[in-house]
Amino acid sequence: MEHMIEFFPVYADISGGAAVTAMDPRLIAKLVVSLNARNTEVAASFCAALHEYMHFLGQTGRWSGSQESLRVLHGVLYYGMHNEEVSPAGWPRTRAAIGREASPKSA
Repeated sequence: MEHMIEFFPVYADISGGAAVTAMDPRLIAKLVVSLNARNTEVAASFCAALHEYMHFLGQTGRWSGSQESLRVLHGVLYYGMHNEEVSPAGWPRTRAAIGREASPKSA
């Protein structure tokens, strides 16, 4: 619960005031990556708490985003709980994909 109390105002700031019942998986993925870089235990704990909240929203019909967004968010949080690097699309990032992101594009 402590994570959620701290998270909601942060999400409001980074999302421009978007509803916490329809979270943007890309914003959450960026936050999870940032947390993982600083403290993997905190990141895993945060993802677990948000994962439970997301399930609560889905099971009670309070999720106000799309089903696709809910599916992607589930992936982001699932892999975040296991301290795997996540992509904004909700699946673990492969070493090859990470390498492509880091390499400069040729002109």
